[in-house]
Amino acid sequence: GLVSCFSFLRGSSDAVDLVTTARMLGYDALGITDANTMAGVVRLHTEAKMLKLRPVIGCRIETVEGLAFLAYPKTRAAYGRLCRLVSQGRMQTLSGGWQDKGVCEISLAMLAEHSEEVQLILLPPEDLAARFTIAVPSNVIPFRHPAGISKVPLARKRSGTPDQVRGDDRVELTAPFPDILPHLIAQLPTLRHLAAAYLYRGDDIARIDRLDAMARAYGLTLLATNDVHYHAPERRPLNDVMTAIRHKT
Repeated sequence: GLVSCFSFLRGSSDAVDLVTTARMLGYDALGITDANTMAGVVRLHTEAKMLKLRPVIGCRIETVEGLAFLAYPKTRAAYGRLCRLVSQGRMQTLSGGWQDKGVCEISLAMLAEHSEEVQLILLPPEDLAARFTIAVPSNVIPFRHPAGISKVPLARKRSGTPDQVRGDDRVELTAPFPDILPHLIAQLPTLRHLAAAYLYRGDDIARIDRLDAMARAYGLTLLATNDVHYHAPERRPLNDVMTAIRHKT
C-alpha cells in the first residue's frame, strides 16, 4: 500500500511518477492507501488505466488508539462506507464537536461500524512490544443498586499486565501488541491479514518469523506489503525533510 503526495508531509511522489515507475518495474497492479484520505484515488486511477495497470483502491486508516490498517473495499457500497468513515473523522471530533482542519479522528468502534465488505490488513508497529489501549466488551455484569440506595465507591485493585479499567459494559485494555491482537480480530470480522515488510534494521527475518507465528496463532495470514513513500531514490532527501517537519524535529 503506497502513499502519494496527497498524504500530507508523507508521500513525496505524485500519481504519474508512481504509476510510471510501477509499469517500468513490471507491476500489473498498484494499490493506493493514503493516510485517512481518499484524495489521491482519482488521479492514480486515471494514470493506472492509461498505462493498463489495475488500480487497487484503498485507504490507510490510522485510529486514535495508535493502530493502522490498510482498508480495501470489495464493493461499491463498501467504498461508500469507507468514504463516509473518513468524512466523519475529518468533520467532527469523537465527542461530536467540529474537527480542526487537517485532523482526522477515527476510533476502532467507528472502523468496526463501517468495515462491512472492507478487507482490512493490520499494520504491526515497528516495536512489537509496544503497548496500546483499546476498548473491549466487559465480561463483568454490573451490579445495579436498588432505588433509594446510594452507591458506595469500591476500591479497585490495579491489575497486572494487561491493565484493565472496568466500566458498565466496556473495558479499557492496555496491553502489548500481541495481546490485543485477538481482541482486534473479534471486533473487526473482516480483518484477515497481518502485514509484513522489510524495515532494514538487521532483524527483519526474525521479526517476520515472529509476525508469521503470531498470525497463524490467531487464524490470520501474513501478507507482504511495501511502505512506499516515493518513486525513486533521489526523492529520499525530500521525504526526510517532510518527515522532520511532520515530527517537528
